[in-house]
Amino acid sequence: MTTSAEARTRETTGVARIDLPPTPPAVAKARAFVRACCSVDGLPSAVGETVVLLTSEAVTQAVATGRERVSVAFSADADGGVLVEVTEPGVHRPRTRALTSAGTAVLDALALSWGVRRSATATTLWFRVTDPLPSPRASTA
Repeated sequence: MTTSAEARTRETTGVARIDLPPTPPAVAKARAFVRACCSVDGLPSAVGETVVLLTSEAVTQAVATGRERVSVAFSADADGGVLVEVTEPGVHRPRTRALTSAGTAVLDALALSWGVRRSATATTLWFRVTDPLPSPRASTA
């Protein structure tokens, strides 16, 4: 799934990246991309499936705004931790309703940490997953 350009980038920076159009098929491509990254890094299947699920939520959010290409960056550390960043060009805010719904609950329950970062040129939804996975948090609702 990764291209030679993506492989070269990962070799020099430790980050694998893919750019996707803001269309619904991008979600499946993003899932396949992070699944392949988890496999290459030899991550436990539970971590990999969690990364795939959270990536799906983040890319779905990005595609819902449908403005420009979406970038997915994946990096893993030696301790089994994974950082995924889903970036959209522009300074718009992610749709609040989507961020406060089921997607947020999934991020809260499964990610070690997550957040939204805005710059003058982009908006990034990021999350970090570790092995072992965190214990599910009790819902306050």
